Amino acid sequence: VYTLINLIQLYHDHIYLNNALNLKIPRSPYFPSENVNTATWLSFIEKTELLSELLAQLLENPRSIHFAIRNLRATVIFLAETIKASLRFQMLIKNDGSILVHKTIPSRESIVPEPKEDKSSKNFETEDGRQNRKSLLQVQKEIRLKMRETVKDVEPTRSTPGILIGEILWIFRPLIYLICLFYWGKLSWKPWFISLFIDLASRGCSIRKALNDLERSELLRRTFIWVFYLLRSPMLELILKNLGSVGFLDNSKFKHLEEFLHSRQHYYCLLYTSD
Repeated sequence: VYTLINLIQLYHDHIYLNNALNLKIPRSPYFPSENVNTATWLSFIEKTELLSELLAQLLENPRSIHFAIRNLRATVIFLAETIKASLRFQMLIKNDGSILVHKTIPSRESIVPEPKEDKSSKNFETEDGRQNRKSLLQVQKEIRLKMRETVKDVEPTRSTPGILIGEILWIFRPLIYLICLFYWGKLSWKPWFISLFIDLASRGCSIRKALNDLERSELLRRTFIWVFYLLRSPMLELILKNLGSVGFLDNSKFKHLEEFLHSRQHYYCLLYTSD
């Protein structure tokens, strides 16, 4: 049900985005038109990856002679990460190596800005008491003018070798991390440190003062989700072990928290992958 609701919302946002891009702006500051198809597929995968992982876990047969069926959950996760990396790399090429701010279909609220309130265009009442509302053409005109005013402020920063390398590292980091997990196992520190090193290197390559607001916000978002490293194995086990040694987890409330974290940790797409 949760996945179905997300897909319906994605469908509505996709329709709204296409209508916004049909306003004939040379380059939308909120979403480049060349990203629509790729972003639609990326959004679809992200909305359905948890459901795919759950179904793969149910259908997995450890006794099967076929490797893909015997390890169906791992196969589905690997295919999803490979497709996402391929689509993001394709989008990177389309955007001339600039920072990938728009990777998925945005919500309707963020596609176009709210036009500034104009006193001359406020709704007013006619003599018979009916309210005279703005026409669709008036609304489109206001949106078009607002977008033209802000397009210069959000033009993508011209790519540099550092930005390009940083984006490539960020795109393929989840896939490299997944391969390391398959090779060394979830309890090994090697995948954890390799993934963190790639994230730090990617962030270091992208450090530049001349970035627009959208690009700075995207880099800040990527930095913020590093908190998931505290919830991934083996770091989570180390934290819980140290908390348990001092009696912090004796409280029943914290016991429930520990059980919740372990249940979330069981699903790869909840903690081990990042948007």
